[in-house]
Amino acid sequence: MGTLDHAVGKRYFLTGKFPRGLSASGSSMSTWWANENPGLFTIPNLVIRTEMYNEGLDPRASGLRIQGYEDLSTVLKPLNPDLEPRAELAKALAEVQYSQGCLEKQLDVTTRVTAHRASFEKALAFGGGSVWEYFNFKRNPAPGSSVANVYEAFGINPGNPFSQLGSSGGRAAIAAQALTNGLTQAVSVGVAGGLDTHGDEWAADQVSRQREGWTAIANFIKYMKNTLDPNGKPYWDRMSIVASSDFARTPRINTRGGRDHFLYSGVLIAGAGIKGNQVVGQTRNIDYHGEPIDHSTGKPDEMGAHIRPPDVHATLLEGAGLSYKNVSNQSPVLMQTALKS
Repeated sequence: MGTLDHAVGKRYFLTGKFPRGLSASGSSMSTWWANENPGLFTIPNLVIRTEMYNEGLDPRASGLRIQGYEDLSTVLKPLNPDLEPRAELAKALAEVQYSQGCLEKQLDVTTRVTAHRASFEKALAFGGGSVWEYFNFKRNPAPGSSVANVYEAFGINPGNPFSQLGSSGGRAAIAAQALTNGLTQAVSVGVAGGLDTHGDEWAADQVSRQREGWTAIANFIKYMKNTLDPNGKPYWDRMSIVASSDFARTPRINTRGGRDHFLYSGVLIAGAGIKGNQVVGQTRNIDYHGEPIDHSTGKPDEMGAHIRPPDVHATLLEGAGLSYKNVSNQSPVLMQTALKS
């Protein structure tokens, strides 16, 4: 990872570019993904409990950032009819928003007007309440409904769903609902938290918290494989997924009975164009540092190189048939062994 700092490690992996100090460099992978067709989705880029960056891309591709279900309900619940502007006022507001005079053209040199209009359009779509219908996670939904299916897939108690919607499984359920209902192009989710443990609490806390996160990911993949799109194909057939952390933990226990930050980490990639069920790369048995590998075979090679975040970005985007020009200045190397031929 090239760093032991949380902020640097997180932003390095989100963008595929090493940060400028603590500031992210470039746009998040999810933003690049959403930038492909930002006008086709109500929420092109949904970001749940993590960070998002947009550097020079379509403002519509910027993420709707929420911490959880409560934020989502605040944003998407329909406006009180008494607070909505009358038809005449709504028309006048729209005319002002879309006026294209000299001032607007001058301001839009920095894309401020374009960004403002994108936000205005999103506000109109959200305020109408039609999107909320997909996330109105009521108690005891009708059997066979999409909400009931989501509850079952992610182990959410239908009699009291609200107590679990803030969990790893709840956040994964929100992501699944957004994707399978055609509302979003890309979702980023902070699945597990509370993992920065350094003392002897590590042995108890890490197990349960990691298990909760990995269970949510497993249930998400299973749900996508079992849910069919309008063409009768599993959503999984046209989906890519990446799971990562800021960095890993030391293989050896420290003097406090815990583990510390470690330069070498692991990442899961799966989905479209990715050849699964394999491990690419390895660490040494002596000092546990990463072995350089031949990226075409995945085997250790002293003449090879370590796998870096830009390599992961490029490989995932290549597998999905998308450009990885956003990380071109990092000289990314495709992990050919991870790509389907």
